[in-house]
Amino acid sequence: QVPRINGEVPYTGKVGRDVTVEQAQELAEFCVLKGLSSLKAAIGSLDNVEQVLKVTGYVQTAPGFNEPSKILDAASELLEKIFD
Repeated sequence: QVPRINGEVPYTGKVGRDVTVEQAQELAEFCVLKGLSSLKAAIGSLDNVEQVLKVTGYVQTAPGFNEPSKILDAASELLEKIFD
């Protein structure tokens, strides 16, 4: 999923230089919600989801930014809140 909102990615650039960690986390969460929306459209209800096996993501970071896991953790934590 690409975090397009109304056809545009609201924060562009590299995390740690152009985009804050918080902004990137917001976009990661939005990607999760888009993915769940697509899944719900395909299977009819999120009640049919038994488990999340894996979360994979790509984070474009500035040189020296060593914590892309902070971004993907936000996506994982949102999934935990939704399915807990």
